[in-house]
Amino acid sequence: MFMPTVLLLTLGALGTSGTVLPKPNRGHDVSQLLDDYLAFVEPIMRAEGNIETEIGGVSDSPAFFVGQNSIEHHLKKVDHPKVQSLLENPSEPIPFSFSCEKGKLGDLSTLKRIGPAVETLTNVVKGGKILTLKGQYTLETMYAKFPNCKFSLANLPFKGQITLKATHNNFTSTLDFYSLGKYCRFGIYPTSLNGPLELKTVVNGTPYNKLFEQLLEYLIRKHPNDVTIIANSKLQSALDLIAFKSKSCGFLIDGVLQHIKNKHL
Repeated sequence: MFMPTVLLLTLGALGTSGTVLPKPNRGHDVSQLLDDYLAFVEPIMRAEGNIETEIGGVSDSPAFFVGQNSIEHHLKKVDHPKVQSLLENPSEPIPFSFSCEKGKLGDLSTLKRIGPAVETLTNVVKGGKILTLKGQYTLETMYAKFPNCKFSLANLPFKGQITLKATHNNFTSTLDFYSLGKYCRFGIYPTSLNGPLELKTVVNGTPYNKLFEQLLEYLIRKHPNDVTIIANSKLQSALDLIAFKSKSCGFLIDGVLQHIKNKHL
């Protein structure tokens, strides 16, 4: 269904080609420091209008065929001869597909830690160190907006917009926050869910919004693993971009290093 592009974080992406020595420390709990950091950057993100970030498009390819029984009451409202002729034969499935160009993911300012955050410090060749903070996160408000979408029903073209909203914050992503010098990046681990990722679909701009909403929600229910993969990938990519560009990275790193020095050295 969905074809996400997962960003693989390597030492090259972190700005060095050195070999990591397998001698990290045992880790220290820095949960409060991470909470302080998120509380620090939230108002900055809102003030600068950085609560959303651009994400790649989505599509359903190839088209799937939907039985008429589940959406018959909506199909009857499609006043096109081709669709109406298909309705004369209820056993004949109707092809449907969609694709969307780039969209926006938000609300990144609602990122919250929901599990312990643990720090490890790893030596690398040339005397450098990689600081890693591993923790579990969720977006208390999570949505994706795609303003330029194309729909095809029985090979009839339509244009519109799609908004996907998580109905509650049951989405849990385990992320590694890396720091090498002044640069910060996010790595990713498999996502866990407190039940299925429930998304509410809103379609605008077409003559048959409710019909397309029902078809999209059917696809989401049919392909839960694909939806989870793309949601996790989009979140990680968005956070990685913000971490890389953020001027506040040093605030967190300095705090963690001072914490280690004060309590563990």
